[in-house]
Amino acid sequence: MSDNNNPPPVLKNVEYIDPPNELKNIVGDGGISKNKLQQANNLIKDNEIDFAPFAQTHIDRVDAYLKKISAAEAPPQKMKFFKEILHDIMQLKAHGGMFNYPVISSISKISLDALADLDTVNNDVYDLITVHNKIIRLVIQNKIKQNDTPEAKGLIAELNNAFLRYNAKHQTS
Repeated sequence: MSDNNNPPPVLKNVEYIDPPNELKNIVGDGGISKNKLQQANNLIKDNEIDFAPFAQTHIDRVDAYLKKISAAEAPPQKMKFFKEILHDIMQLKAHGGMFNYPVISSISKISLDALADLDTVNNDVYDLITVHNKIIRLVIQNKIKQNDTPEAKGLIAELNNAFLRYNAKHQTS
């Protein structure tokens, strides 16, 4: 995102946790050989699995949870569904690059960074999640895979701008 002039939304009270290096546990303590790393990198690079159905599953789940949020009256219910939405966005972020859609990982990271610290779900948050989902859907439908395309740059900039407007309106930073 360094090519975007807008800074990412600033998070507060977020704890970052480094996941364990499970590949190292499989390979052993002696480190991973260059050959093994190259094989793993080639598997990711040459991956021909269609990511669209996987992404569509998560898009559909987010849509379903948005409907549940809309129908829920109690804030704790809304937050429960909101956390499920964050989980689906995390899945998109985690798997986008592995399936040759790094732009999905980038878009999902922007949304996660901005949404992770929220403690309430209001209409604007609902709208932001809807925008995120529409952008992911556009990316998949148009097979926009890389971050450096004009289309991807435009979508990323618009999402960043939406979160900046939210932050300005709600005085978050």
